[in-house]
Amino acid sequence: VCGGDGIADGACDCAGNTLDDCGICGGDGTWCSVAVISFGSVDLESLEVLYSSPLDIGGFQFNLDGPTITSASSPHDGFEVNTAGSLVLGFNLGGGSISAGSGVLANIGFDATDLSGASACLSDVVLASSTGTPINTVIGDPEDAADDCAALPCTDADADSVCDGEDECVGEYDVCDVCNGDGIADGACD
Repeated sequence: VCGGDGIADGACDCAGNTLDDCGICGGDGTWCSVAVISFGSVDLESLEVLYSSPLDIGGFQFNLDGPTITSASSPHDGFEVNTAGSLVLGFNLGGGSISAGSGVLANIGFDATDLSGASACLSDVVLASSTGTPINTVIGDPEDAADDCAALPCTDADADSVCDGEDECVGEYDVCDVCNGDGIADGACD
């Protein structure tokens, strides 16, 4: 305004808006809130990646290191999930978003072959709003780096508490100490 008083003290525009805690003019403080990505249930062939977000999610991307990914999906209508190596990418071509709140972000299938002692670890997580604006995101509990990974269960067909991939004998030893033997070694056994 020619000859006007200018912007009032504390205001960030001529409408009287002020900066919120995130430094956004007229903002409501949600953009500096933090979303959390973590692991949900894990079984022999699949795992859940969970989210808790103060903002709607328009897309997501993360790396899942450890198991070989065989499939990926999202329970949210219209969301496509693609994978390439350890990369998981989810988006909605129709522009839809996952509502703020919490729940399952993605379901990941993996090859359960020889996972003895293996872990699945999340890294390079990116969440974005429906307009593509990045959402502040942490993996699991920011105070506990171990939350970045989840132990994968292993196959233990003979229930001897040794993962089959590390088990010298999947089954049982006979009296002659032969794995899954018949108890007779060359016609005799001491």
